[in-house]
Amino acid sequence: MLHNMLLLFDTETICNPACQMQSSKSNKTKQNVMFLKTHKTGSSTLQNILIRYAYKNDRFVGLPQLGHIFGMYSGSSFTPSMMFPLPESTNMNMLLHHMVFDYTEVSSVLPPDSVFITILREPATQFESAFHYYKHKNAAFGRVNDKHGMKEYLSNPSRYYKGPKDGQFWGFGKNNVFFDLGFNSLSDDNEYVSESISIIEKQFDLVLIAEYFDISLLLLKDLLGWKMEDIVYLSLNAREKDTVGRLTSEDIELIYQWNKADVAVYKHFNKTIWHRVKQYGRSRMRKDLEMFQTLKRNVTSFCIEPHIRDRKESTENKFKMFNPRGVKIAQYKLNDQAIHNKTCQELVYPEYTWYQMLLDKEYPMRLDLFSRLTSSFI
Repeated sequence: MLHNMLLLFDTETICNPACQMQSSKSNKTKQNVMFLKTHKTGSSTLQNILIRYAYKNDRFVGLPQLGHIFGMYSGSSFTPSMMFPLPESTNMNMLLHHMVFDYTEVSSVLPPDSVFITILREPATQFESAFHYYKHKNAAFGRVNDKHGMKEYLSNPSRYYKGPKDGQFWGFGKNNVFFDLGFNSLSDDNEYVSESISIIEKQFDLVLIAEYFDISLLLLKDLLGWKMEDIVYLSLNAREKDTVGRLTSEDIELIYQWNKADVAVYKHFNKTIWHRVKQYGRSRMRKDLEMFQTLKRNVTSFCIEPHIRDRKESTENKFKMFNPRGVKIAQYKLNDQAIHNKTCQELVYPEYTWYQMLLDKEYPMRLDLFSRLTSSFI
């Protein structure tokens, strides 16, 4: 059965028969999606899933004019003017890139039946990841001595953090997921944060949780009426494990004190996701989770070499994950039998490769305008 599945790996039949049977029970397919891509939450992996679906099913993805962001590093909320103008007689189907969220503006460019989703990660590990990833981009982080950087920053954040005065990337210094969601990340007011959570609940159809990624994906698959093969993935843009710092209880407490809004949002939606699991059916979830993880293992063993590679060992630029200064990002190398396999290639394409592919597909007559874009990725 596995042999047959792999022979058909470039077709729609990458699931085994049980997986196909399960997929056929799904609700009517929904293909208009807004994904708020939050930072250092597993969002690149989820974005890859959504872009693969869009590319395969000819869904039109709205694209930022400057690289892979909608102006957010300056703190500007999303507006339609940040996108490339739509070609004539074209309807928007998806928005899948980083932005400072503005529900009204986003809704104005998407079909009324669009499904809104985002993803959250436990705030201590999320902040630790963001601090090291953006150490040389964020002015507040950069003011700290390298040797004891994060702990020093958190022990006296007002000494280093200047809010919007820090210029580009200032939003990462405090409550950066709350910032991504479009709220005032400088506020620790309990009533304001509580009201904001209520707004998020109304605006988003599903909030995925990174620590329960596979469970969240199965809930997403059910919500969209997609097939199990549509949500298979390889983790992308993750740091090599030996470079991830171990957080002490003191570190966690300091992070939680400084990022109260992010903590409140995460705790709320980490509870609500289990209500969705109950509605899905716990026994059904266990069965589907086992099936999905078997599919992932089969795909992984077919597509990639078992050892993650250093970026220098990757020979093709289209497969290379971006490495920020001082950070090692895990890289994949395709197995020999998978080198020319379209599905395997798409599983490991980084964001900038997908961005260029979408540009080529959606604006084939205007490629001369886009040659400068690759250099704008960070």
